[in-house]
Amino acid sequence: MGVRKIQHILNVILRTLIVVMGASMFVTVVLGVFFRYVLNKPLAWTTEVATYLLIWSTLVGTYYVQQENAHVRVAFVVDKLSGRPRRIVNIIGNIAVLVFLVVMGKEGWLLAMRMARIRTPALRISMSIPFLSIPVAAFLMAVPCLIAIGTELIEVAADKGPRGEGVAK
Repeated sequence: MGVRKIQHILNVILRTLIVVMGASMFVTVVLGVFFRYVLNKPLAWTTEVATYLLIWSTLVGTYYVQQENAHVRVAFVVDKLSGRPRRIVNIIGNIAVLVFLVVMGKEGWLLAMRMARIRTPALRISMSIPFLSIPVAAFLMAVPCLIAIGTELIEVAADKGPRGEGVAK
């Protein structure tokens, strides 16, 4: 199974998961509002569930931003480059992002493990569950980052021209 096929399967799974989390968050908030303001019997757990769903869906959703290369960046210098110099700058940028993701994943994992014994106030679940979204998101974002680095390295190796233009056009 190729990288693109695995990436497609991962996209379908994560897209479905994000939609389910978004719908669940909507239902939870509506339920919380209904019980609080209509029945005058507030549910303590709705805010917690909505908050944790928001955290997870946001962080898992960053995978798509990374994959589509649509993250916020200052690209006015890179946009002026072409060929090999542009690819090398992109590789350096992706390596910097990857280093950040490794640190984020490691520290997120350590934080989640430190929070494992602490229980949430309303749901009484381990606080490691919301904090595990950090290393999961770091891993997910690292996948397209590694693919981008690999693709750029292949393109740099294929560049034979004096100014970064490939031999075959």
